[in-house]
Amino acid sequence: MSTGSGEPGRPSLASPSDHDRLALCSLRRLEEHGVLERRLYQERPDRYEYVLTDKGLDLWPGLNHLLQWGDRYYPAPGGPPVTVTHDACGGQPDRHQTRDRCGAALGPQNTTGFSRVRRDS
Repeated sequence: MSTGSGEPGRPSLASPSDHDRLALCSLRRLEEHGVLERRLYQERPDRYEYVLTDKGLDLWPGLNHLLQWGDRYYPAPGGPPVTVTHDACGGQPDRHQTRDRCGAALGPQNTTGFSRVRRDS
């Protein structure tokens, strides 16, 4: 990775291609460990989606608790970098992974994660 900052010894953010390579490496590693499954959804060009396996689904509550913990004790300027919302009511999970407003038990099948961090391509 190059620094790209124009100033010797001063690091800068990696180029998008570096981010893409890192993300792909992470996805492949999660696939190797059985957390994700890679599925072809388009040919010419080949495009894949990654879906959670049963092993990955079991990780969701713990990962969501870590996300909430980080937001509480290490808040980012401008708000949380990622929010998880219930697809049906738009609310966010409480500490017990349920939604107070509608009482639904929340999980990866009925929630969507939104990133406020924008990556320029």
